[in-house]
Amino acid sequence: MGGIKKMALAFTIAGTMALAGCGGGGGGSPTAPTSVTVSPSLGKFSSGAHVFIRDPKNISGELGHADTDATGKATVNIGSYSGPMLIEVTGGAGITYYDEGTDLPQPFTGTDTLRALAPEVLSEVGVTLATHAAVARAEADKTLANLSVDDIKIANNKVAAALGIIDVLQAPTLVGEKAKALDMAKAAGQYALQLAAWANLAKNNNNKTPLVMAKDLADDLTDDKLDGKKGNMNIAGILYTGSSIRDDLIATIKTAAADFATTDSENLIKADPALYANVTPDVTNITVPSGVNLTDLQKAKALFRELRTTLGAFSNGTKTGFLDTQATRMHDDLNANVTPEMSKVAGRISALTKAMGVFEDAKAYTSGNTYGMMSGSNPLTSGNTLVRQSGDFNAVLNGYGSFDYCWTDSLTPSAISKVTCAHAGKDSYDVANNRVKMVVYVLTGTETHQYTYTATRYNLAVSSGAFTSAAGVPEGSGTVSYTASGATVTGLTLNGTLPPSAFNSDGTPATGVDTVALSAARTALTTAYNYRYALSGSVSTTNLADSAKVVSLSLDSGSYIDLDEGADPTHTDAKILALKMIGTAKTAATQFTGTLDMGSVVANADGQNPIPTSVVFNGSISDLSTGGAGQILTGKLEATVASYNLYHSTQADSATNYKHVTLTFTGTVQAPSRPLMTLVLSATRTGLTTNTATLNYSYGTVSITGSGTRDSANPASDTLTLTNQDGIQVVLASGADGHVTKAGVTLATITSSNNMIGYVDGASESMM
Repeated sequence: MGGIKKMALAFTIAGTMALAGCGGGGGGSPTAPTSVTVSPSLGKFSSGAHVFIRDPKNISGELGHADTDATGKATVNIGSYSGPMLIEVTGGAGITYYDEGTDLPQPFTGTDTLRALAPEVLSEVGVTLATHAAVARAEADKTLANLSVDDIKIANNKVAAALGIIDVLQAPTLVGEKAKALDMAKAAGQYALQLAAWANLAKNNNNKTPLVMAKDLADDLTDDKLDGKKGNMNIAGILYTGSSIRDDLIATIKTAAADFATTDSENLIKADPALYANVTPDVTNITVPSGVNLTDLQKAKALFRELRTTLGAFSNGTKTGFLDTQATRMHDDLNANVTPEMSKVAGRISALTKAMGVFEDAKAYTSGNTYGMMSGSNPLTSGNTLVRQSGDFNAVLNGYGSFDYCWTDSLTPSAISKVTCAHAGKDSYDVANNRVKMVVYVLTGTETHQYTYTATRYNLAVSSGAFTSAAGVPEGSGTVSYTASGATVTGLTLNGTLPPSAFNSDGTPATGVDTVALSAARTALTTAYNYRYALSGSVSTTNLADSAKVVSLSLDSGSYIDLDEGADPTHTDAKILALKMIGTAKTAATQFTGTLDMGSVVANADGQNPIPTSVVFNGSISDLSTGGAGQILTGKLEATVASYNLYHSTQADSATNYKHVTLTFTGTVQAPSRPLMTLVLSATRTGLTTNTATLNYSYGTVSITGSGTRDSANPASDTLTLTNQDGIQVVLASGADGHVTKAGVTLATITSSNNMIGYVDGASESMM
């Protein structure tokens, strides 16, 4: 079933289905308010338009009246009345409304009237060409005095379905000038856009005004057909027909969006203008469903309308949604700006620390002490010198561990002025060329515990043992110093550059040098040879092909790396045990601010490929590009791997051998022209081909919970269940018809063969 695949994809990737239920009439309340705020709109009304609220069964009297103020609204006190309302707006000398089609004021005289019928007292209500048509539709069957509550609901629902409006009694955003202010994240903005489209359609139909169009539309819909006719008679000046009205409205929706919608909302509308022109030219079959409150049916329709709006805003087929464009932008940005590989940087800092230790041990060396020094040869010159070897070269060749080979510039300890150390890590072996890529550090002592250094990439041929400089790889240089308490190093300061840590797939460097300005306080952990480096400072990398593309990482107080440095001198396999980074990582266009925690590192069942069992980012992600969206995500993103110690990487993945990965996000997402969304998402791999996902989403009074399952080997078993704050539930299963219910009562059926939603009142629409 194509619809569930689309919805499941959006559910698991975007996780942003805001399924709103707007209810029957823009602000209904369980208790009657003492006043009603009325928003008449053919475009915003000027001050002084007269607003009357009456009991439909006694239209000669009034419950209250007031005039519109400078906001275009009127607040009418109706006392303790409860029951249906007839709202009438009349004009007078000097009263005007703004015509969105012509960008001009139009007169609204004392003989002009715009009406609405509400089935109950509402705190806010709109009076528009749609409500005016609904009153006429109700009067076509009965006098106002004889209308029941259900009659009023039927009339409003028929017009809403005919015009593709969720709730005709919703108070729209009032438009009084050509300004890009309508926000499609708000139901009031959506309604106002549709009204502006009808104003433009009026202009296109022989230059009619919105008021004349309101009267014509009232005549048109008295027979339940949106076809430009009153019964069988053509309405003078009307050019649209039942077959053309949808396309006609799509055109004027685009025009209205260009004039009145915010830029982000206009982009959303461009992606799917038909969303706001979802007309039903024949609403003859729409009636109040037996046993179902019409408000629940309206909420079910609103759920799918908001679903389309939300999905369209975040992800759509034209790839213009917010998440689509952000994913593309960040992908391109991060691909073009390579981040320093911090594990390599950490390993190189550790190697520099060891090189300083070799220098001072060599200076103090005598044949009788135990500093691990011995006579050997300089691999670059073959000259005799003092050397110290640590780590396991074979481990490096097998993709784990590290290896260090250090030598002095003299056999005489007192004459030593330099120490050179060649360092290789677990990812240094170049299998294709049978060579080990090493970084060679040359340290020159300046003062006690203070050094200058150079760092150069070399290649060590495994077969011959020959060292050759790696052409084209930038060299690093700088200063390094440390503090000590007795024989224990307690602090490290590094200012300079290191050879590139990031490389292209062909082995060429992707960046220039890593520029490092770091201070580290070193303390021993409980386990032998394990140390914590409390870090502060910065690391930055410049793209080798484009010096304008720079990635920087700033580290604030509280940042640290825990390392297992091994039992020097026989074992110096420096492994990251844990990592906590507090600060900011950014390119010119993307910024991550917050805390990155990496949990304990565990090897798999084969003793290989150690990985952290959890990685947690807690902070914010921002779009810094020119005209960008700013901060877009705030919260906690966590990835965990369970039972990794039981996973065999040397065996094929199977039903009993796979990585048990769980991803969760708790926080907020902010997109332009969308409400701030609070999200709790979780996705878990439950088998070789199966996954589950859960969602909790909310903003304002709107909330949605959902759960879904997916099996890539058996897509026919995929399921998705969504429930909103009103108890409206959608249940979908691949290959079967879906159901929309409230408290066990069916409101709609989703046909699997064509993805059409069939509501119990006879209306239908496409699911996507």
